[in-house]
Amino acid sequence: MTEVVVNGSGSASAPLDFPATRTALTSSSTNVRIAQLRTVEDKISNTELDPPLVRRLVQLLFWTHAFYADRPSRLAVQRCLSALLSKGLDFDVLSAFVTALRAESQKPGIAASNAFVLVEWCSLLMQHLAKTSNWDKLASQILQSYVDVLDKCLQPAAKGGMAHSAIVVTRRGFRKLFSAHENPDKALKDAVQLLTTKSAQPSIKNAPLLGVIAGVSSRIPAVKSVLETQKSQYFTFYTREIIGSRTSVPQHIASGLNDFFLDFVTLEDLAKEVIPSLEKGLLRAPEIVLSDVIIPLIRALHKDFDLSQILLGNLLKPILSNVKSSNVNTRNGAVKAFKALACCKSG
Repeated sequence: MTEVVVNGSGSASAPLDFPATRTALTSSSTNVRIAQLRTVEDKISNTELDPPLVRRLVQLLFWTHAFYADRPSRLAVQRCLSALLSKGLDFDVLSAFVTALRAESQKPGIAASNAFVLVEWCSLLMQHLAKTSNWDKLASQILQSYVDVLDKCLQPAAKGGMAHSAIVVTRRGFRKLFSAHENPDKALKDAVQLLTTKSAQPSIKNAPLLGVIAGVSSRIPAVKSVLETQKSQYFTFYTREIIGSRTSVPQHIASGLNDFFLDFVTLEDLAKEVIPSLEKGLLRAPEIVLSDVIIPLIRALHKDFDLSQILLGNLLKPILSNVKSSNVNTRNGAVKAFKALACCKSG
């Protein structure tokens, strides 16, 4: 999939001149690239391209995500990919594209701007494959890729507005998936199962994508009740990966499940499923739980939740004991957590 230099189209009758296309798309001129991409989109939409040419074209388009820095060129590529997906790609070509996407998403040095392009491509795949059997075949790779590239877009180092745009694009993909899939219940359950299951490596980065799934589900009646049945998996994930984290939890991860807590978690759920683990976490790693976990959790809850009983009965003693800690971060975290909890009273 990373091949760029290819020997022609292999067919004299091909309606698209591939060598000329390759030359134009690798040009440093934005105008040249966009003009040719418009031609490519038109040819894809209105002619039948030879399968070998399609494969080479997909390879070339994939390469552009790391080469193009301007938004117009990237959008033009996206329109070409959308046209290809609308026409229908052979499964081997589609699978190769997804495999390349997965490999690229795992590269630690990928720039946030390039990761955003891949976020858009993941959403595009989700939207176009939702009505096909290919989604179920490729969902695992696409969702795992999504986790990695979305995480890069949510990092503090990403430029302003990128995090919000990435979430918007991701919501769009899941809305289409849950509304167009022939069995949306299965699509949702499979996604939640994949993202919440314990793996050999920490899966804490899955939190934002799980949060998007919950937020989108809460607004689609057909799947909202299905998400309700998955709450136990969410709680298990949250307590294991976030409360149980042995390292500092980034803010975008700690708040990644905000939509889940806001739309699906009751005060009773909180007391039963979350607070016991928080108590244990305050004993095990107070510097992490106080500084990184409790406050984002409180901010995600309904504003009318009265947390006074939880504070008095479960959290007051361990929080106050940490006010005396020799660790300045733990002390500050204890004070902030106490204030946040004390303010959460009804009325």
